[in-house]
This record gives sequence, C-alpha cells and structure tokens, in this order.
Amino acid sequence: MDDVVALKARKVDGSFVAALAWGRIFHPIDPTELIDAFKESLHMDAELLDEAVLCDSLAEVSHFKYFYEGLLSFAMKPIPFGPGYDAWRDEKRREYATGCGDFFLLGEVLGDETDVSKFWQRGDAGRSRRG
Repeated sequence: MDDVVALKARKVDGSFVAALAWGRIFHPIDPTELIDAFKESLHMDAELLDEAVLCDSLAEVSHFKYFYEGLLSFAMKPIPFGPGYDAWRDEKRREYATGCGDFFLLGEVLGDETDVSKFWQRGDAGRSRRG
C-alpha cells in the first residue's frame, strides 16, 4: 500500500521532521523525485538537512504530534482511480514539483522518543521497500 507514504529528514542539529504525502506521484517505484520535492517543501537551506528518506512504513512516523491528523486528511481526499486518475496525478505532480504539494508536516516527536538515534534506525532508512 503505497498510496500514502511517510518521509523523514534528519537536520544537522540532530532534530527530525517528517511528513505524509501521496506516494506514486512521480514514479511507481523510484522515490527520488518525491524525496527531492519533500526537501524543497521544507524551505530549508540544503546545508541544514543531513538526510531525507522514504520510510518503509507509516508506523515509522506515527509518534509525531500530528500523525493522525495527517492520515485523516489524506483519507478524506481519496485518489480518483479510473478515468480521472491521470489528470489528478499530473496536477499533484505539478504541485509537488513547484513546492505547493500537500505534504502534511507532522510536528515534533512525542512520547518517550528522546533517543533520536532509535528514530533514525527504524526500518531500513535510506532504502525504499520498493527498490
């Protein structure tokens, strides 16, 4: 299920930012363009980001403050599979490529996730399960 995906980025100060996004907007397998669009959406200088990756699972960012709000936001906007899909995908692709895509930024990490190294170690950071 890659319709909605999670992305996370580690900043050079050791803090993290994460977001939910539509998953197959640019390419059905390669997440590179989506990750690049995510980094652009953060409006940060490149030297402030250490690394950004596509998560293996939404669960990797479920401990962020606005995770459930983000998930519900995507659930309320279903993908129009069928005849309208290509136009919808092209519109989302344009929005993401220009920094106007609907990435849902998730806020700060909540709970006992104070050991940031544990957060980054979850899943297979740096490699998508699709490739």
